[in-house]
Amino acid sequence: VFGAFQLSSVASATDPVAVVAMLGSLGAPKKLSSLIEGESLLNDGSAAVFFLLLKDFASGGKPPTPLNIIITTLQLAIGGPLFGVVWAAFISFWLDKIWNWPNLE
Repeated sequence: VFGAFQLSSVASATDPVAVVAMLGSLGAPKKLSSLIEGESLLNDGSAAVFFLLLKDFASGGKPPTPLNIIITTLQLAIGGPLFGVVWAAFISFWLDKIWNWPNLE
């Protein structure tokens, strides 16, 4: 059952490439294209969280209790962006230190 849900979580993520291309050819405002692309990113992120949540349950690692669902969802939804912010700060600090360093360039 969890395998079928995993497949549906991957298949349900929409791809806005054709829609954005059509909007561009029709002369629609760029803001509308940006909104559709942003909505697609949110859909892709939700599908990834749902897939990873179901992967844990399908592998038998965690029982699908409401508490485990909430904890895993929070870990994925908050932990991922937090990890990204920490790495972005580290890379920004590192690039600031090596900017215009002739030996490295």
